[in-house]
Amino acid sequence: MAADRGGTSDPYCAVTCMDFAFKTRVLPKRTTAHWQEAFDMPIAMSDDSMGATLTLTVYDKDLLFDDHLGEVSVPLSTLANTAAPLSVARDLLRKGGQSASGTLGRIVFSAHWRHDPDVAAQVAGHARVRARGGVRVDMASDSEEDDAEGGGGAGGG
Repeated sequence: MAADRGGTSDPYCAVTCMDFAFKTRVLPKRTTAHWQEAFDMPIAMSDDSMGATLTLTVYDKDLLFDDHLGEVSVPLSTLANTAAPLSVARDLLRKGGQSASGTLGRIVFSAHWRHDPDVAAQVAGHARVRARGGVRVDMASDSEEDDAEGGGGAGGG
């Protein structure tokens, strides 16, 4: 996806969920971004957290204002209690989940939930899960992961 005059972007991905936030590094002058970055996201298992949404938003870094390139939202309930890393592939959507005419790109990421007894011991009375996720965004519409989860947009799939 090209957001700058030169036909490229300087993309980064912001990952948010409840009070958790993670931002990848900026990759200068790209048409495709592969961050291969991982993060741990401590989440208390509760009705509130299972109703929460994991949002991955791709931006183009600019001097004054960063351009919104697309976003994906995935309910945490679809990622919880996975025994092995779950690969998710979704089409990037405009702000607010609106479909775009044409493809904005595709985002591919994996998430792995695991119980962390050390974290659980720190929070008495609450089962805690440490979610480990990685981010890879492929802005080419013909990604080889197109069939990783049968396609689909945000929230379904």
